[in-house]
Amino acid sequence: MYKTPDIVAQRSRVLDVLGLQPGESVLDVGVGPGLLTFDMARIVGADGLCAGLDVSEAMIAMTKQRCAELPSVDIRVGDSTSLPFDDATFDAVVSTQVYEYVAEIDLALREVARVLRPGGRVVILDTDWEAVASRRPTIACARDESSTPGRSICTILVFLILSPAASSKPAFRSFAGR
Repeated sequence: MYKTPDIVAQRSRVLDVLGLQPGESVLDVGVGPGLLTFDMARIVGADGLCAGLDVSEAMIAMTKQRCAELPSVDIRVGDSTSLPFDDATFDAVVSTQVYEYVAEIDLALREVARVLRPGGRVVILDTDWEAVASRRPTIACARDESSTPGRSICTILVFLILSPAASSKPAFRSFAGR
């Protein structure tokens, strides 16, 4: 499933938008089998840090095995609403197909902002699979409060920049449908 052409292309697009550089620190919230984590660890290299967490110990074990030969990888069991990292630790945070399952999405996003350095970047990708199955047009990127907690009404790719002057007020840019 994670190696189908569409998912591989999606992972590539997330990496492009994230724009990681060697030596940066990045957090993967919800590592799953660790394919994105592996790619990011290779990009940031030995001088960087690629951290990841997942609620599933099985996914953590899979990711640790996949990334075992890579330097500067820190994989932990953890929850998106209580990230086990210090404030302002990461240059970038990424999460794919995770927040659609998080009931306390506001708390999870506050945690992302907390661990992100001023000027840092966030890419969040979630898909409302019901919308995809019904072929509803993607016309907006906003939460449908009547649906399952944390679910979006479209595929969302969010790029967040926290500037040093406004670190308490994140500015969101959406890249839906691109």
